[in-house]
This record gives sequence, C-alpha cells and structure tokens, in this order.
Amino acid sequence: MPEIISNAQDTKWARLSNLTERHFLYLGIPHRSIEGGLQGMKFKDPQEQKRVFLLFGKEAQQAGQHINWTRDRNLYDHEGDPTLAVDLLATKHEELLHSIGKSNQLHTVLTRNDLFANVGRLRDRAHREEEREINRIVCNSF
Repeated sequence: MPEIISNAQDTKWARLSNLTERHFLYLGIPHRSIEGGLQGMKFKDPQEQKRVFLLFGKEAQQAGQHINWTRDRNLYDHEGDPTLAVDLLATKHEELLHSIGKSNQLHTVLTRNDLFANVGRLRDRAHREEEREINRIVCNSF
C-alpha cells in the first residue's frame, strides 16, 4: 500500500511529504516547506524562526530536533502554492498512510492523526474546487 513518505517510489506520494519544497505564505511570512514551518515553530527567536521557515528537505527536518518544546499541532493551509492541490488530486481518493510519523503529541509537532486529518481535509477541498471548476467550464460552454 503506498504511503506519504519523502522517499516513496511513487512520486505522487513522495510529493505530499512535509519535506517537499513548497513556496507559500503563512501569516504573511514566506515558507519553503511544511516541515520548515513545523520545525520553525519550535524556535522562540523570530529571526531563527524565519530562517528555519525557509528550509526544506532533510535540512528542515533536522533544524529543530534539538529543541525541547510543546506547541499547538495545527497544520496550516497554504496561501499561494497551487502545487499542493495538484499533488493531492493525483492521489485521487486512495487511503492515506504514513507509518514513520509519531502518534504521541509530546514527541512530534504533527502527529500521524493530525497529518491524516489535515491532508484529508485539504484533499477534499481540492476535489471540491476541481469539481466547481469543471462545472463552471461546462456551464460556460453552452
């Protein structure tokens, strides 16, 4: 069964990893990956946060590993990067799996359940938006 993991053989699943480079704004601050955003939230210093927000890949993943923290665990929506919707739509309605994530909220910024809930919500929204666009095109063609 395919799963969301950065080194998945099927790129449609690998691209949904938090490590994937994605340019978006959150609260007006530029980010380059979900992982950079999640790790950046661990830092108290605003300058260090901004630096980490611009990381992606393994560098982002390792940026906040040394910090002892507890924070809110909400995966935020993207503003401005349409590639996430494209990548979510590529998975159609297949089951979401991510076995390497942690389930204890004290040991991770984003638990597996949070990931599934948020990715599922974003994928459902992408499907609704795609359906609205299809209906708009069909209605305008008559």
